[in-house]
Amino acid sequence: MDIDKYSYLWEQGNYDNVLIKGNLGYTIFNKVKNSFLIMENEVLSKQVIDRMLQNGNPIYESITDLKDNCNPINIIGQPSKAEDFPIKRYKLSIQWSKNSSLITQVKNLKDAFSIVKDKSNQELLEIARKYEKWHFDTLYLDKGKMDEILYLGKESGLDIILEYDDLKEIF
Repeated sequence: MDIDKYSYLWEQGNYDNVLIKGNLGYTIFNKVKNSFLIMENEVLSKQVIDRMLQNGNPIYESITDLKDNCNPINIIGQPSKAEDFPIKRYKLSIQWSKNSSLITQVKNLKDAFSIVKDKSNQELLEIARKYEKWHFDTLYLDKGKMDEILYLGKESGLDIILEYDDLKEIF
């Protein structure tokens, strides 16, 4: 089993070959030839797919997503080549203001962002007293959604910070 003869599938920058995530695992698909790669040797197939995952080949949820030109996702949901896609991963934080009551900021935060509703007011007040800035969520956003979140924060009287999260995971 010579896995190296399949290296063209995962070479850096070659995203003609993608993975389609199915119920039974991944399938290799060539976007240029519009064809699937079927390998009879299951061990070799798994090794090739693992290598493609390690090297960041795009992953699609279905063949329909691929044909509809949906953005690929990797295992954690982040675009496989983030700089090429409008949706990127951002850390969402609040900068607690000394010019406003912490109680008011906590109330406004809970009203504006449902992700923190499961935390008690007391717990959020302790966080606000302990940290000047608190990371409370990670989101995948395009420019429009970023603007909406920043506007929502401003309207709620909160100093919301979005920081690009260039997460790179090794599979």
